Amino acid sequence: MLMPILLALLMLGVNLALLSAGMAGFSRWLAWREHHGIHTHSFVSRMLLMYVVLLMLLLATLVQVANWAAIYQGLDEFEDFTTAFYFSAVSFATLGYGDLVLSKPWRLLGPIEAINGSLMLGLFASALYETLQKMRGAR
Repeated sequence: MLMPILLALLMLGVNLALLSAGMAGFSRWLAWREHHGIHTHSFVSRMLLMYVVLLMLLLATLVQVANWAAIYQGLDEFEDFTTAFYFSAVSFATLGYGDLVLSKPWRLLGPIEAINGSLMLGLFASALYETLQKMRGAR
């Protein structure tokens, strides 16, 4: 039981480090735009900014799901990466279909990945909120 918890903590650490770096870069980019007078006054420029932000958040999600899938694949939990990625996406999104399950020694990884996914929702909401606040300030 200790090994799955240690592996999960390692994965959480890696994912949080990647996401923290991405969020810091994102925040710096927004500040750079503001410092250089790049404002989003028009509807189209606001829409494009939100599109970029949402695309980056989706990419961050897919990277984290792929990280977890790589662990499952490395543990030989699934026959191929596609199946591991599917299981990971279902777990990360906290859907938990139950059509695929991890073996008994590693089954604790699924719920921990779901916790990882839930934490990311809060961080993503904060990124969207910061973007909206910056757009409101640009009026």
